[in-house]
Amino acid sequence: MVGYAEIAARLAARPEAGAATNPYRVWIEEYAGAPYQEVAASARGIWTGLANLYVTPAREAELVAIFKEATRLEADFWEMGWRAGLRVHSHLFLASLRRTSRLAILRRRRKLHT
Repeated sequence: MVGYAEIAARLAARPEAGAATNPYRVWIEEYAGAPYQEVAASARGIWTGLANLYVTPAREAELVAIFKEATRLEADFWEMGWRAGLRVHSHLFLASLRRTSRLAILRRRRKLHT
């Protein structure tokens, strides 16, 4: 939550962020908007309070391991979606090639027989 708020605020500061041609414009507006930023600020405050209570030097290695695993899982989540998109696009591309090849073969056959 806080990460998305940070990213959106940075992106919103860019001149092209609000351009109608920007495919992320709606996402940026939503997550950089005051309501989401307020929720993220509240969460940040809660997490800071919890960290002050429970994060100790003795737990540092454990918390670093948890953070690394959570980050890996997040990256894998987005990677999975990206790869699925590639499969869909490559499937459509191959199907298009097959149709094009079939059409080319049919055209060549017609030319031979005319």
